[in-house]
Amino acid sequence: MSILKKLFGLNDETETKNDNILISEDSNIKIEKDSKNIEPKIEEHTRKDNLWNHISKVILLNWCNGKEYPSQYPQYFFYKYGIKNTKKAHQELIDNMYLENCSKEYALKTLKVSELKAHLKDSNLKQTGNKDELIQRIIDNNVAVNFNGKSIYVLSELGKKFILNNEPWIYYHNHDFMIDVLEYQSMWEKLKLENTNVNGEIISLCILLHKVQKNMDYKKYNQAWLNLSSLHKIFSENKDYKNIVKVAIKMLTIEVSGLDDIVSDINLKRTHLPYIRLNKYLVTDIKNHYEYFDPNEIDFIKEHLDYSIFEIDQIKDIFYSVLEDFETTEHNLDRLIDDINKENLYKY
Repeated sequence: MSILKKLFGLNDETETKNDNILISEDSNIKIEKDSKNIEPKIEEHTRKDNLWNHISKVILLNWCNGKEYPSQYPQYFFYKYGIKNTKKAHQELIDNMYLENCSKEYALKTLKVSELKAHLKDSNLKQTGNKDELIQRIIDNNVAVNFNGKSIYVLSELGKKFILNNEPWIYYHNHDFMIDVLEYQSMWEKLKLENTNVNGEIISLCILLHKVQKNMDYKKYNQAWLNLSSLHKIFSENKDYKNIVKVAIKMLTIEVSGLDDIVSDINLKRTHLPYIRLNKYLVTDIKNHYEYFDPNEIDFIKEHLDYSIFEIDQIKDIFYSVLEDFETTEHNLDRLIDDINKENLYKY
């Protein structure tokens, strides 16, 4: 059974909303597991460093579009991308013709309405109208405008092509899904073999689906929950309420089972149980779009209950109780955990 089917009950071909790209689940997209294929660490570090250098160029160029030179640069260019001299890197983008001087119309749009009216007043021209009308009047009358030495640069044709070919890295920058940069690149390359138009959302979606399944299989339930949380963000951005509910059910089920604090098989056998903490926004998602609620979705946890304090029927009862009365159910769960821990104290 494919991962998309197993986790979300999706069809063999899943359509994403943004580009209508179809991802076939019968494809040969796989995560490499054979340790023999892992390159030496030093080579991997070199690849990663080179890739980060490329990504930093993409992110900086995208940020510089429509900005003055020089500018006040965000600190993440240094601490995340290792650009020691951002001003110099900005200048290199201009020198290498990725950026060019903007048009007069573009520069005028950076001015305030009061500044535009002042220029029209100096030329004894009409000063009424909205901002677009004021700009057009300045252009039509060839009004001389002093931009106070500001040099604003926009993407050249070369820059536009470069950004277009690297848009998934911009998505990667804007979405912190805890995906390794080499893993992201690898999935991108695999997807490009099947789709000519791959975007960052689809790359992230495929990786996260694999990670959920892998972490559930390896009993890393906390990590699986975090992966599902990332999927929740993707579906929320698209207002994909059907899949929002599917993911919310799975996340809440992991929480109710008491497995969400497990990060590896090291802490599977616990003598002292932490309190079960439930996220109310998941309940809100389910209740707001209850038409998509499928109780069978809870059953995905059945094969992972070896270390849960509850059986599947108990989990379902608690799940419905949470939907009905969140605060009371959470309080009762706290009391239950206290009782279990007291019993374990006498046992051990």
